[in-house]
Amino acid sequence: MGLFDKQFSKIASYLDLRRNQGKVSESFHSNPVHWPSEKNRNLVLSQDTAVELGNPKEVSTCFLLWTDKPDGLKNGRISVVGPDLPRLVGRQVSFGRVVTVGGSDDGLWKRSVT
Repeated sequence: MGLFDKQFSKIASYLDLRRNQGKVSESFHSNPVHWPSEKNRNLVLSQDTAVELGNPKEVSTCFLLWTDKPDGLKNGRISVVGPDLPRLVGRQVSFGRVVTVGGSDDGLWKRSVT
């Protein structure tokens, strides 16, 4: 059993449920994007955006899961659950981002824990 198998299963079930409700849109991206273009700029101010995702006043989360069984992963797939960005212009909304990665950890987890 992989380290994050339970979490992958829960996320897959959640996405299936939302797909059946018609609340998931998916796209595929294959070209790397480097944004923002200014060096050392990790903070984007709300006045520079159309939608503020993850405002500190809202519930938000972000995490990464990896698996050594990448069969169910599709490289470049982006799944959006909920309203798409054009419907949110001018709003501050909760935001969740889950990044899934497939490959071998080569013992990295064990080295970092011990």
